[in-house]
Amino acid sequence: MSLDGATLSYLDAKALKYWDGKPTDFEIPAYYAESAFGCNVKPALRRLLDGSFLTTGDIQKSITRKTVPELKSILTEKGLKVSGKKDELIQRLMENLSSQELHKLFPVGVYEITSAGERALDEYAIIFENEDYQLGFSYYRLIQEKDKNPQSTGEAILYRLINEDIQECYRTGDKSRYQLIVPNAARYVMGHGDPELALDLYILVYFIWIMDLKSASLQIPSGQNCHSSKYIEDYGKLCGLSFSQLLERFRDTIHKNNPFGLANKRNVEAAVIMFRKGLGVS
Repeated sequence: MSLDGATLSYLDAKALKYWDGKPTDFEIPAYYAESAFGCNVKPALRRLLDGSFLTTGDIQKSITRKTVPELKSILTEKGLKVSGKKDELIQRLMENLSSQELHKLFPVGVYEITSAGERALDEYAIIFENEDYQLGFSYYRLIQEKDKNPQSTGEAILYRLINEDIQECYRTGDKSRYQLIVPNAARYVMGHGDPELALDLYILVYFIWIMDLKSASLQIPSGQNCHSSKYIEDYGKLCGLSFSQLLERFRDTIHKNNPFGLANKRNVEAAVIMFRKGLGVS
């Protein structure tokens, strides 16, 4: 599977990310062979090196892999000073030993992505972000959206898809799915530097969670309520809100969005009470 016109296949792009930073003597775990990705990792290494998407770092990277005690031991053997921080120890070795000596002492290199490799990975950025944030969009949907909107950034496409799915939950009344996708959306927007939107999303999903349990006449788990409330409180602090401001934001966010048409005054105040209870605030 690959995007139209992509430089690398999807599996090779994943393998490129996998090998980045790995030592050249790295042994692939046996269990990797059980997946399509795992089967591809070892043969992909040669393709990536041959295609100049991956390279081995310079000798300094090899030396950096060693611990300070290991570096000091080598310096002692060579009759060199052992004082200073790690960077100084590395520099001392490089300045006083020949290239041949260094490569003999530090034979294990480190794989690094090249600029060509970075460009190849950029083509799959939307796929990798979807995986990293567990947004749950199918690869085929992402590829289709990317092909339809080649000028759009991956971030813009993901924001649009997130909004589409949230609106679909509202349209169909699917509160269960809403409670699955909104926290992932909150993590995604937070990862892109928008703590205020993340806070609003956490408030909304908390409100629906409370309403769902109340409508089913189920007891609200105190431990989970405490955890969820603390999450909202932490994001409120990130936004620079005092507790009274957070409560105001809590109410306003629910009223403004009116998720599933449940934002009447009684329901909102019930959620506020549970939020305060979760934080141990009377």
